[in-house]
Amino acid sequence: MQVLNCYQPASDPVTFAPKQEPLVIFSAGHTLCVATTQRNVEVYELDGEQCSLIQTFSTAGLVKQGVFNSTGDYIAVLEVRERNQAANVRIYSNWQNCLSTDSPVKARIAGQAPSSSTWDLLHPHPFELIELPLRTSPKCLNCCLLTGNVVVGLSNSLAVFKFVIHNKGTDTEYKDFTHLLDIVVSFPVKEVALTQQYVAFASSHQLHCFTLTFGDWTHDQIGVKTASKTNTLAEVEVDREHTGLSLEKDDPAAVDPRSSDETLSTSDKNPGGKDRGVTWNFGSAGYTIPETFMRPIRKPSASSLLLSSVKHEKLFHDDSKLPTEILGPKEKVKGQPVQVKWDEVYLYSEGGLAGSQLQVSITHLLYRKFSQDSDSEVNQGPIHSLQLLPNFKKDQDDRIKKDDVDPLGTGQKTLQSLCCFISTTTDGYLYNILETPCLLSQYSYKADALSVKAGHSLLYALTQNGLEIYTLRSFAAAFQRLDPNDENILASPPVDLDVCMIGLLPWINITHVSVSVNHVTLLSKTKQPTSPSYRNTASKLVKSWNIQVLHKAALEEVFNEMLSLGQRYQNSSKEAYHQLLQEGHLILKGALLLSVDATQDFTSLLDRNHFNSTMSSLQQLFLKTCALLAQYYSRPDVEDGHLATPYFKMSQLSLQQVLQMFTHEDDAISTAPAPSVDLDGLDEGNIPVVVPPGPGLIRYLDGVLFGAEKPLDLDVDEKLCNRILDFYREVAPSKLSQLILLSMLKDSLSPTKAMESLQKLNSLAEYKQSTTDILTSVWLYIQLGDLEQANSVLGMLNIDEISQLLADHPELLYQQDKCELTFLAQLIRQQEPESLFEAMLQLLDQQKLTLSTCAKLLQTDDHQPAHSNSHQRQFLELVLAQKHRHEVSKEATAQLASIYIERLKLWKPSALPVHQSSRRHRHVPRGSGGYATRLSWLDSLPPFTGTSPLSQRCLRTTVVPTPRLQSASMLGLLQVSSRKTDDEVDCPCCCCNEDLVKLQSLLSSNCCDTSVINQVLQSARESQFRGSSSLNILCLNKVNPSVALGLLVDNHMGVVLDYAMTTFNGDAWSWTRLLQLVLMVAKETWTNGKKEEHPVLLESLKGILEYTSNHLEPQDFIQSLPNDGILSFFTPYLEQSCRRHKVKLLQSQALTMVTTDDATS
Repeated sequence: MQVLNCYQPASDPVTFAPKQEPLVIFSAGHTLCVATTQRNVEVYELDGEQCSLIQTFSTAGLVKQGVFNSTGDYIAVLEVRERNQAANVRIYSNWQNCLSTDSPVKARIAGQAPSSSTWDLLHPHPFELIELPLRTSPKCLNCCLLTGNVVVGLSNSLAVFKFVIHNKGTDTEYKDFTHLLDIVVSFPVKEVALTQQYVAFASSHQLHCFTLTFGDWTHDQIGVKTASKTNTLAEVEVDREHTGLSLEKDDPAAVDPRSSDETLSTSDKNPGGKDRGVTWNFGSAGYTIPETFMRPIRKPSASSLLLSSVKHEKLFHDDSKLPTEILGPKEKVKGQPVQVKWDEVYLYSEGGLAGSQLQVSITHLLYRKFSQDSDSEVNQGPIHSLQLLPNFKKDQDDRIKKDDVDPLGTGQKTLQSLCCFISTTTDGYLYNILETPCLLSQYSYKADALSVKAGHSLLYALTQNGLEIYTLRSFAAAFQRLDPNDENILASPPVDLDVCMIGLLPWINITHVSVSVNHVTLLSKTKQPTSPSYRNTASKLVKSWNIQVLHKAALEEVFNEMLSLGQRYQNSSKEAYHQLLQEGHLILKGALLLSVDATQDFTSLLDRNHFNSTMSSLQQLFLKTCALLAQYYSRPDVEDGHLATPYFKMSQLSLQQVLQMFTHEDDAISTAPAPSVDLDGLDEGNIPVVVPPGPGLIRYLDGVLFGAEKPLDLDVDEKLCNRILDFYREVAPSKLSQLILLSMLKDSLSPTKAMESLQKLNSLAEYKQSTTDILTSVWLYIQLGDLEQANSVLGMLNIDEISQLLADHPELLYQQDKCELTFLAQLIRQQEPESLFEAMLQLLDQQKLTLSTCAKLLQTDDHQPAHSNSHQRQFLELVLAQKHRHEVSKEATAQLASIYIERLKLWKPSALPVHQSSRRHRHVPRGSGGYATRLSWLDSLPPFTGTSPLSQRCLRTTVVPTPRLQSASMLGLLQVSSRKTDDEVDCPCCCCNEDLVKLQSLLSSNCCDTSVINQVLQSARESQFRGSSSLNILCLNKVNPSVALGLLVDNHMGVVLDYAMTTFNGDAWSWTRLLQLVLMVAKETWTNGKKEEHPVLLESLKGILEYTSNHLEPQDFIQSLPNDGILSFFTPYLEQSCRRHKVKLLQSQALTMVTTDDATS
């Protein structure tokens, strides 16, 4: 509990003394009602300077309690007769029309239509007295602010009356109250409160809150109406686990029902005229509604047992005196049973059968029992001042539909929050009871409390010392429901923040307190002797009284007082300053949450213009609290720096205004004491610098300067940019380079000032330079025009570091609006192109770049074609190196194939020697993507000579020794001079045929699309270029293998065997066809006498015969041989085929014998 003296009334109290002795005071909008001992109610105007009497009307009895309801515009009172002390609840309607105490009044019982006469025609809205019919004497009453419904507390029950208007809009319109239901509770009712379907009641030491939920009865399969829940018309809830039964003595059927879950129902009379009894159903539960609509009973069934000895059921009541607190929502509270009984007249009047189908269930929200032991240390005295504090919102979507059951008429507005306040002599408690009940605040009074009233933002406790004023948290629960769960957007002080006593107004002999919209009214009653000598015991004592009317301090004044007090402790006690800022913020936020349509008794009598002006003023103060809280959380010595960001956003300050609230080490003002904040300056932007920056400010600047979209107020000058540089260098040095390189200020910063700040930071011994710092230095050197120094600094970074930075921050790589590489990326492209390629690949994988965009970025200034752009070719090769890029592989393969073909068409031997490493090297990109191992038979097709091009040394190469062979003797061995350097040299090595090797590898892959194969095939047919014949055969092998085989047999017989070994595998039909085709060619060749082809043809034929004799069956092999062939040439192969066949037979027989032996054994 914080104690702060920062509240004073707006003016001196207005004191007046009614002629008649007051009994009760209560507010009615902007007026005060005073019930006197002469059975009159005097109405005083509170807004006037003298609080003049404006009206008086008579009551039927002495008023013990009075309540005004703005919805029904009536006054409900609890009256007591002087003669026999009999109590009644009466409603006074149209009381404004009563001109004097002699004015006629029409009296009737609630539920009865008023009588009509000629006088009624002349007086359409007469002053009426409506008495509520009650079964027992009332103890207390209250009404619902929204619906106008009335709840009356009886001895151990609550009677709920529904406010209705009959014949609305006609000349015979009149107000009435319908008895809706009775709620039987477990302890005597002393106070009661009602808000929509939420009910709270209390005794001297117990508090209970619950909500009513209404529904329909359903039909079962046999057509009998049964309750869909265990709730009944006559009894909503019975605590079965704590139920006692009265049984006849020595009854063998007596059982303990607490050991089972059976359902009991009682009946006073059976419709059939049978004896009274209790039906105990061991099967499914469900009450039958008889056609007579009397009390519900259960008819016996096959699974039922009638125990006539069970006379009645006793509900279990928890009578212990131990303190207890139970927070819901719960279906029941053990030991505190609650029963609901519908009024039968209401059921009939609401539509007969349809009305009788209503059911109600109870959800318990809060139960608390305080200690009743007067000798106990925890005894807090009796309970008093029970209040429900609602906050409504007007939302069409949340209203109850016409088809929904709503007997209380609660579907007009939806609750945003609902709090229950209860007070004892020593402490007050504020609970949130909506959805998940919890304790919000606890108030510890400085003296014994007599009465406590809650206003909108403040709590007024009448104690023996006077009037104690506290901050109220009734709107804190609404903040939790309304505020989005995102601390980057909105923030609010915690709901469990310690409450503050902000004022103490000393008074004596105060007996009653009343709180209205703008006033707090106190009733003082004393006994004074008639003689001036107080010591004269014989003198008579006479009563004296007066009423004090205090004009509430405006919330603006309360906030300014809080802030003025807090600024005194801004430097000496930051905790106290923080507490006051939060209190002011909560008060203003709660006031702004109040809707014009939410509380009619607050707004209906206010001038709308004045109300709007007040709300505008409160809004400005609220923005100031946000700015001050943001400034507090931005201090370097505050832990919760993350809260600065939402408060700065809520303050609606521009970036310039925010930065003016802070100072840095170079400012002269930093050595002087921090001055107080000029609140008026917040509107004009003249915010004095008061505190040094901390992590909270940097976090806010991060959100503004590194956001996805540029803020509207980011137009800053050079001076402001320099100030931001200094802030980052002092508070967050590790983020300085990111500010220069990546923030939205990078185009506004002075490169000279930025380089100076970065060098000053790097010069610190304790600071370790990061890769971002180095890259930032490169960028700044480019801005300054020093490309030589930029190249030098860039060499300090390796490829992985550069690529990762570019991938993490694409804005460093290219300008999205122009689709061009940045100056930094262009420099990296010249010096470290691999870094650029790797970064672009990562962005391509993340779908932040498309393949076409990458191609545009890699174009040169002269827009040279793709086959001449080595960077485009290298990037596409890296794209195809990995198979996970299947979405772009087809497009990349087509582009690369076109590039390779164009380069092959333009191929010329290099005029300069090629430098080739002595180590084994490769040209095909590594990976599991679109490149595959070249087919071996391609090494035998031109321009290759039969061996792998990777193993051949270039005929025009200067060998570069590896680092480990750097010796004088080895250098002499590795220098190879080319014998020919003119165009006649046709080198078959991989270096001279790099494009052909890559294209063959690309076409050899299974991932190569048919469209690409057809593209290459068409180019190979249209024109002759380096390797076109091999590409033609390779493509035909994919689309038409028979044609490819024919070309090989006709033109490249030496490749046929290798081709067949690679392509046919064990396909007997293909080998047979190949053998026949080669034999036909051999016969034709030998017949024509082409001796130069004999060796190659003969070698290929022998190889094919060798393979087929080992893999074909003898009969198949013989059939494939020519009939006119030379027997001596084919005999060895025939013998080989027969021997192999016999071996297979022996193996089969041996395997059969082993299998047979195993089976017999």
